[in-house]
Amino acid sequence: MTNHAAQSDPAHNPNFTRRWTDLPQCKSLRSGGSPAAEVVAGLEFRQQVARVHALGARALGELLAEIGTERSIMPIIHEKLGRYASIDPQALRVAGGDKFWPAPLHEVRGT
Repeated sequence: MTNHAAQSDPAHNPNFTRRWTDLPQCKSLRSGGSPAAEVVAGLEFRQQVARVHALGARALGELLAEIGTERSIMPIIHEKLGRYASIDPQALRVAGGDKFWPAPLHEVRGT
């Protein structure tokens, strides 16, 4: 008899793979190829995001409030914050959505 719960748990099934966008809470966040996904793929952007994240929640909140008030988009920011805040952190971690994917490698040729 097969234990279906164990098959869906990465701790019990080494063949278990899941993308963070497959999580129910993340379905509407972003798909590959979207303009936002292209921005997130940029190395400089990812490095800057990591530095702001390291500053803590207050710095992130100040940044979002600054963008929202300068562009008059606070309702949009509130809506997106609510969507992201509803994501289960443990499920996101298991699916690999808590970290940026590795930067693409580029060939460097010697002279």
